[in-house]
Amino acid sequence: MINYCVNRQIFCLFFCLGLFAGCLDDFSTESDSDPATNHQDGLAEQEGIKVYTLPAPLQAATLIKNLNMNYSEELMIPLSSSNARIASSPLKAIYLGMYGIDLGYATLFDDHQRAIYYLDHMQKISDDLDIVTGFNPTLIHRYEHNRDNKDSLYQIILSSFNDVNRYLEENNRHDVGLLLTAGVLIEGLHLSGQSISRKYNDHLNRAVKQHYTFLNNWLELIAPYRKQEEIQKLALPFDELKAAMEGLKDDEQRISEPQLESIRETVSRIRQQIIG
Repeated sequence: MINYCVNRQIFCLFFCLGLFAGCLDDFSTESDSDPATNHQDGLAEQEGIKVYTLPAPLQAATLIKNLNMNYSEELMIPLSSSNARIASSPLKAIYLGMYGIDLGYATLFDDHQRAIYYLDHMQKISDDLDIVTGFNPTLIHRYEHNRDNKDSLYQIILSSFNDVNRYLEENNRHDVGLLLTAGVLIEGLHLSGQSISRKYNDHLNRAVKQHYTFLNNWLELIAPYRKQEEIQKLALPFDELKAAMEGLKDDEQRISEPQLESIRETVSRIRQQIIG
């Protein structure tokens, strides 16, 4: 889980560093609680500071792994994908978040070769975005050195995202951080929606509703930056996703199969627009 703390125009982004166990708590198969209700729609006031809940990079993969769903390479960004086609900086930031989701998914299912591929791409995108911390050249070495220690790998992934977001916050590049989070959101919802079978509808129901909360928070946070033409262009499809997910705030309401299919189709269309 990520919290965005907003105090006037000050933004702080924090990833939950409870490691794998902390992420598992949100989607425990033994829990009847709804994550969306636990976080009060993801929005809380604390002494004048508004806290926004946003998705974390291991969240979707953790749910899929915890429910014993099959691993599918076809659901991830293809290995043949080239950074050369990612022309704009805003699009690169979204890709960084999407690669992060696929990195976590591959890592949780011990596909380390593919995970290192994503790490390499993330390092190059970070360089292009002038992000000097987080996904640096030493990260792949650290990952390979710890590949047999899952707790260490989770720590490496989460702390790297933390370093990136701290750097962006300290350098007043909040728009880049929010675009990265958009990539985490869309790829995480894609993996969850395509991986979880119907027999786990309760868990899928909670995951989709939580992403609806994330989406509403993200749209509110990105609003001041939509004056930039490229960001507005990238944000418009997320308005469509909100329309497809409309009405999911009712905690007792189950998502109908037609609405779930509409959400899946919208997510797939947005994702395809991004990756081409």
